[in-house]
Amino acid sequence: MRTNGSAPEPYAGVKGNAHYLANPQLADKPSLQFMNILDLPFSAALDTVLLPFDLSRNKRTTEATDSSPTKTTP
Repeated sequence: MRTNGSAPEPYAGVKGNAHYLANPQLADKPSLQFMNILDLPFSAALDTVLLPFDLSRNKRTTEATDSSPTKTTP
């Protein structure tokens, strides 16, 4: 679950699956909820493999945000 221009969120796939399992009424196709159950272990494995990448991207995004000049009003 990403928004445009944001850094990858750690374990986004697992969080997305858990969200729709906990809130099936929010799913686009509630009849396919069983797919979230089947996808959960694969999402967990892939999210774990991609965790170092996600954390490094989050660190760079945070550093860029922190070092950007802020506007102050007099």
